[in-house]
Amino acid sequence: MTVEIDVPTASAMRAIGHRIAKLLRAGVHVTINSDDPAYFGGYIGENYRATAEALDLTPRELVRIAEHAVHASFLPEDERLALTAAVHKASA
Repeated sequence: MTVEIDVPTASAMRAIGHRIAKLLRAGVHVTINSDDPAYFGGYIGENYRATAEALDLTPRELVRIAEHAVHASFLPEDERLALTAAVHKASA
């Protein structure tokens, strides 16, 4: 199941963010994305930082979100495993 929540502003994130954090902490596969950042703003790194700050996410929760994104990708399994390993290495 995929639930997409478009949160364009920091104030909106604070308003609904506690629900997103609750879903993540309950085991739902939450991801952070960007959509055409040159047009809409919000490059992926900025989105991670803003979400982490607004929701008071831990470094481990951010790693879990990155793992969810890899799992949700259309990459072949061997590339998913390699990318997951790279996420773990970068977070160590």
